[in-house]
This record gives sequence, structure tokens and C-alpha cells, in this order.
Amino acid sequence: MKNLMFLLLLPILALISCDSTKKTAAENTPEVMPAKQESPMGVPSAITVKRGPCMGKCPVYTLTINERGAAEMTGRKYAVREGDYSKTLSKTQISSFNSMLKSIDFQNMKDRYDSGILDAPTTTLIVKYPTGEKTISLRAVLPDALKPLLEMTDNVYKSEGWTAAAPPMDNTKAWTFATGPCLGKCPVVNLQINSDGTAMMQGKRYAAKQGKYEKGVTRAQLDELTRLFDSAKWWDMKNRYDSGIADAPQTTVSYRAGDMIKEVSFRAETPEGVQPIFDFFQNFVQSEGWVPVRGNNYGLPKGTIASEIILRLKDGADIDALVGEYVKQEMKLVKTVAAGQNMHLVSYNPELSSPQEMMTWLSAREDVQLADFNREVNIRED
Repeated sequence: MKNLMFLLLLPILALISCDSTKKTAAENTPEVMPAKQESPMGVPSAITVKRGPCMGKCPVYTLTINERGAAEMTGRKYAVREGDYSKTLSKTQISSFNSMLKSIDFQNMKDRYDSGILDAPTTTLIVKYPTGEKTISLRAVLPDALKPLLEMTDNVYKSEGWTAAAPPMDNTKAWTFATGPCLGKCPVVNLQINSDGTAMMQGKRYAAKQGKYEKGVTRAQLDELTRLFDSAKWWDMKNRYDSGIADAPQTTVSYRAGDMIKEVSFRAETPEGVQPIFDFFQNFVQSEGWVPVRGNNYGLPKGTIASEIILRLKDGADIDALVGEYVKQEMKLVKTVAAGQNMHLVSYNPELSSPQEMMTWLSAREDVQLADFNREVNIRED
């Protein structure tokens, strides 16, 4: 009987033992946590910190750091350094920065944390994502999650090794100076100076330098030009100052600043304050360092001299009379090539009339038997 009772209890004990084993296994199995959901906006790629002013001497600056370690800073009032600067973070800093940005659930934080203290400076954090950006404003309140991030950006802001950014090119200003002809030998010059540090000059009739030239302009010269035009009260001047002397050459000066431009012409009458401007331009035209501008051959074949034409006139035709008809094109007799054949070499200014126009006009004349451009001759050495 005892043996029978024992045999009946065995299945029950086995069931209890099995159930206990299942519970123990279940208790010892680690809980599987759900995978952290990536931000709908993607992985952060850059952060910008903007520190605002206060009633005291709070540093005002903007700092931007991207995931590649490129840092840019603009320092303003009370900042460690004022102006625009840049630097590249070390590999260790880049790694820490990337890890920190990925670990912060920035996009789910509130947009504003404000203590209500009016005197406290406002700090603005902007984190950039592939599909947008998130901005948080802080005023005397700093959530624990953001403390390590701001500590890192503060260390970057205070660190050494920043390189001052080169000032951007200023294309907002330009000055032109043009002198016209007279009955004598007045030089005809067109000059333009740009605030990006470049100058172009074209010398024409009686100018010391004929043709197109270029050179650089220093910052001191640009500052001096601005000062001279401001001192002359350029924007309040009349558009024309004319003495009425017909023989006097006309000088035209213009000044462009942003969207404003004013052109003034002068003929033998110089208002107060303008003479220093004239002196500056004239000295600049006569200065050294001008370089000829190359490459303009007016669409003619290589080796063609665009400003020179060989003319063969018909018997009895007068070359001097022909040249006199093209004074406006500044035509001149260079030399007589063959007197017996009435063949001559003339020059003219292709800036006043194109080579194609000149060739059309001359070829159509009844007193011209042949017209052709002069060409460069290359002497071959055996």
C-alpha cells in the first residue's frame, strides 16, 4: 500500500518540479528592452549655440560645430575674441561631439526653458538634422541633459587655435573716372576702381598708356577714396558743373555705393572738395604696376593685327585725304609701303569701330583697290 501511494505521488511531484523549473527559467531570462527609436528627423549633424546679451558684461557670440569637427565662431560684445573665426577640432573632440549629439533626445525636449529673470542672458541651441532643425531657448534654466553639451561648446569657445576669417570681398562700391578730348592733346582715359580691390584702365588718344590695363588696389587706397567722396558730400552735388569754355575737356566721375549711384560731369569748373578726388585719380592713372590686358583680337585669326590695315589705292587716290575722313576712328598713316603701287599701312582704334566695320567701309570705297589686315611675321632661324 505504501508502495502504491509512492507511485501515485511521482507524477504529481514531476509536474510540480517541471512548473518550478519553468518559473525559475522565466525569472532568470533577462527582459528584452525595445530598441531605441531613431529620431524621425535623423541623426544630428550640427549644433549652433547663440549667447545673448544681458544688463552686465555677458559675452555675446555664435558658435557652430558640425559632425566633421569644423567650428565657426562670430564674437561680438564682451566675447573672448571679436570677429569671425574658424578652427578644426581634434579627432577626440569630434568623436565626443558626435556621441553626445546622438545620445541626446533633443527633438523631444521643450522649445523653451525660462526662469522669468529678465536680466539673465538667453542661450539659444539649434540642432540641425537631415530633414530639419530643432531650436531650444534657455534663460537661467539648464536641463541636466544639456549640461554636458553646453560644457563642451563652452570649452571650444574658450579654446586657443582659432584662425581669423578673411574679410569678405566688398563688391558694393565702384568709382569711375573718364577724361574726354579737347582741341589740343588732352589724354583720353577711362578708369574704374572696384571695392573688391581691382582696377581697369583704358588709355585712348594721347594717353601715356594706350590700350587696356589692370592692377590691384590696396585697402588703404579704397578707404581713402571713400573718405574723399564723403568729404566732398558727393550725394548732394549737382549733376553737371560747366564753365562754358568749349575747348576745355570734360571729366566725368561716378560713385556707386550699394544701390545708389551718382554721376557728375565737370568742364573747367571744380567745386570745393572735388580737386582732391581729381588728384587721387590722376595719380592713380600715372602710378606704376599696370599690366596689359591680353586676349582680345576681335574674332580675327591668330597673328592678325586688328588695329592695322594695308591699303592699295587706285592711281591718283590720295592717302592723306582718305585718312582725314576717319578722324573719329583715330586713323593714322603709319608708313607708305610701296609708293609706286600707292600702297600704305594705316592704323586706327578698334575700340571705336570694330575691325569688321572698318574692313567693310574701306573695301567698299571706289578709291581703294585692295584692303587687308596687317599680320605678324615670324622669322624662322635655320
